[in-house]
Amino acid sequence: MTHHRPPSSLKNILSVCSHLVRQVGEGVRRFSRQRDRDDLNASLFDAIPVAIALRDGDGRTYFKNSSWRESFSDRDDLEEICAEDRDRVRQTLDRAVLTGKNTTLSYGILSEDGTERAIVETLTPLSTRDQRTPAVVRVRFDVSNLKQVEQTLQEREKQLSTLIQSISDGLIVVDRQGTIRFVNPAAAILFGRSISSLLGEELGIPSTGDTVTELETLSTTGKVNVSQMKTQTLEWDGVASYVILLRDITDRRQAEEAQRQSQHLAEQIADLTPTFVHIFDLQQRRNLYVNRHNCQFFGRTANQLRQEGEALALERIHPEDIDQIERLYNRLAEAEDGEILESEFRLKNKDDQWRWLHKWDVVLTRTASGLPQQILGTAIDITERKQMEEELRQTNAQLQAIFAALPDLFFRIRSDGTILDYQAGTAVELYLPPEAFLGHLLQELLPSDIAPQFQAAISRVCQTQEFVTLEYVLPIDGNTQHYECRLTPIAKDETIAIVRNISDRKRAEEQLRYDALHDALTGLPNRSLFVDRLAQAIQRAKRRSHYLFAVLFLDLDRFKVINESVGHSIGDRLLVEIARRLEGCLRAADSVARLGGDEFTVLLDDLDNPEEVTRISRRIQRALLPPFNIDGHEMFTTVSIGIALSSTGYDRPEDVLRDADIAMYRAKERGKARHEVFDRAMHERAMERLQLESELWRAVDRLGDSFAPHARSGFESEFKVVYQPIVDLQTEQLAGFEALVRWHHPTRGRVSPGEFIPVAEETGAIVPLGEWILAEACRQLQAWRTGTNGSAASRLRVSVNLSGKQLEEPEFLHRIDRVLARTQLPGEALKLEMTESMLMENSEATMDVLQQLRDRGIQLSIDDFGTGYSCLSYLQQFPVNTLKIDRSFVSPIGGDRENLGIVQAILNLATHLGMDAIAEGIETAEQFECLKDLGCRYAQGYFVSHPLEVPAATEWIDRL
Repeated sequence: MTHHRPPSSLKNILSVCSHLVRQVGEGVRRFSRQRDRDDLNASLFDAIPVAIALRDGDGRTYFKNSSWRESFSDRDDLEEICAEDRDRVRQTLDRAVLTGKNTTLSYGILSEDGTERAIVETLTPLSTRDQRTPAVVRVRFDVSNLKQVEQTLQEREKQLSTLIQSISDGLIVVDRQGTIRFVNPAAAILFGRSISSLLGEELGIPSTGDTVTELETLSTTGKVNVSQMKTQTLEWDGVASYVILLRDITDRRQAEEAQRQSQHLAEQIADLTPTFVHIFDLQQRRNLYVNRHNCQFFGRTANQLRQEGEALALERIHPEDIDQIERLYNRLAEAEDGEILESEFRLKNKDDQWRWLHKWDVVLTRTASGLPQQILGTAIDITERKQMEEELRQTNAQLQAIFAALPDLFFRIRSDGTILDYQAGTAVELYLPPEAFLGHLLQELLPSDIAPQFQAAISRVCQTQEFVTLEYVLPIDGNTQHYECRLTPIAKDETIAIVRNISDRKRAEEQLRYDALHDALTGLPNRSLFVDRLAQAIQRAKRRSHYLFAVLFLDLDRFKVINESVGHSIGDRLLVEIARRLEGCLRAADSVARLGGDEFTVLLDDLDNPEEVTRISRRIQRALLPPFNIDGHEMFTTVSIGIALSSTGYDRPEDVLRDADIAMYRAKERGKARHEVFDRAMHERAMERLQLESELWRAVDRLGDSFAPHARSGFESEFKVVYQPIVDLQTEQLAGFEALVRWHHPTRGRVSPGEFIPVAEETGAIVPLGEWILAEACRQLQAWRTGTNGSAASRLRVSVNLSGKQLEEPEFLHRIDRVLARTQLPGEALKLEMTESMLMENSEATMDVLQQLRDRGIQLSIDDFGTGYSCLSYLQQFPVNTLKIDRSFVSPIGGDRENLGIVQAILNLATHLGMDAIAEGIETAEQFECLKDLGCRYAQGYFVSHPLEVPAATEWIDRL
């Protein structure tokens, strides 16, 4: 039992009892003085309605009054005390006897029925006159009922306090003067202050009654709290006061504001969406809300749509859909909560156009009787979808018709191979009649080598549920037919097999493979197939020590002239005839291929000796000697052949072709219509030419802009322009210069123009180099014209050689204009020299360019006239100013091979066409005088002057 303490409500009782015990004790002491203690009359204590007992100094309770005996039995009083309190009570009793001090203690006793009773006992020490027999008066009170009541009150008080402290509503008590007497934690939170800081503060006197008001409080952090406030009167600690109940509705207010904003946002979103949104009161048959899309559709304001309600919608509904709307209303009346009802109907818009709508309706609210009231409806315009569905329906009908005509066989097959259904197009060639398939296993119908493949594919499709393709071959009507079967899963144990005859596709694939390896024009193997066969020959040569093969690289001579003369169509047919003749020259083991254009290659396989290669080469050249007659055109052609022997030792086909190509170009250089066998010297010459090409481009790249040639990247130009004087034969006065380029290589020294100009022509480097020469020559002539002897220099012209590649450039005229504009040189001071072949190639385009040059005042000259393809009719058409007689006609003058007739003819032609003539290459006085006598106007050559650098050329001008 726990240690009992006297409840606070017993204080008065204990006080009275203590007074009574003192009086009783005093009477006992008086009585003891009169009599012996053993003869004490107990009637006095029995009359007292309080349990009293006497205990002596030996610890023996020798007297119990009637109240004690009636209330607590007559047994040993220590035995009835609860075990956990017994020692404490005994010690307290003994101590009271010894110390003589009044004492109060509490403990529990066990009744005879086993119940526990709460006891409060006071001890008052007594002593006789002689002080030899000390005693204690014990007064016992049973406080069980009072204890229980007190505990109940305390528990209720604690529960009430806990409730007040923990409730979320604020509670404040203020007195009649408005001073705060009590604050619970929730109220302190609302004020944003501590409880202690609020107590004693003046709040003011609130209004009382049933009115609920709102109170805004500002916390120390600046937060505004909103509370509902209700006030009642009460008495607090005996003082009339007010109790104020505060309920925090800040979150509710914020939630309401958020809801309002959310509703506003929802309406804005609804207005922005291209969807019809409205809220419809089913009972009143009117709109409560419509979004902007409704207004745009009907051409009404939102207020108008709310006022017109159902009437407008029924007016705009398609007559065929009115019944459907009524059925929708009936369905809505029976709709469950959350049930979405869909409908489709036609509605006329503001432009009197019928539009299809797909609508969704759901019940939002109901009446008190449970009937649907507010309906949320959304709809989208599906007119385009309806149109597409109609188009799709028509397309499906067409597809069904097409499907019936497809040349495919469709099977529905079970996983065990049983055929469940089929459909065959009219054009399907069947291995068996269709009806023979139904209900049978594939293993029973297909050949033994095909059936297992089919069954394995079906099993794989059913297990993996993935698409599988199978190809197989069947004999039908004595022919081999190729089929493709595409297996697609449609269930766990079923698949669809689509069978198609792919025999045509297989033949097409074979043709494609053939075309990929053969030339489309001649039917000969192409480069890919030839390289593959050549690679195989190289491998055989590595395995067999005495194995010999050779590659011939053939290029037709003058084929470009033939092609441009008679047209590409005739040229293509010529190539086909040449291919047939080449095939006739070879052995069965040999291969001939067309690489492209007019280039052919031949692989001579497993030769007996190298001499056999030259015999076959001569045979090919003889085979091409007879003329070709195509559509009345008789044409002759020869072929240059380069030969590469396997004895050289090769690892790659590309190297063999490269060396044969080098040998072929060597044959062309030596006069064409011949063959050359590759040797290492050819390769070295090819490498030297490649090196020259690379160094030429590097030197050209360093030229940079035509008007800053010496400044690019800090390099000095390797090129220099020199000027060879042209004189008037009759007056022997300077008439102009021809600008010539010289290349001073940093390691090679001076490189001959005859060596690097052809390379520049072939590689295209002549275009930037030619523009640089033109710019340099124009700039220098303009410098002379504005110099000290400018009046004499103003009569001079500068001649610049023009390349055919420059003439073909789309920007050619723009570049000419740019040079003249930047140098300020007039066009009349410039003469451009070109060859006859340049005029004959693409003559119409050339004529247009030349005419525009003449329009700019630029003069034109034909260089090396008489050595090329001269066509007098063309010559008469071109706007040419000067014919330049080639040195090959001038050099023989004065010698044994003198032939003045050709020179005289050229001079006469020039005179007849109104042109000037310039003789170049004059090296002797005899040649000079002879040409002067023949009437030639101008001359240049070493006899007149070598090409001069700028200072020496300036001296010539100064002598004018």
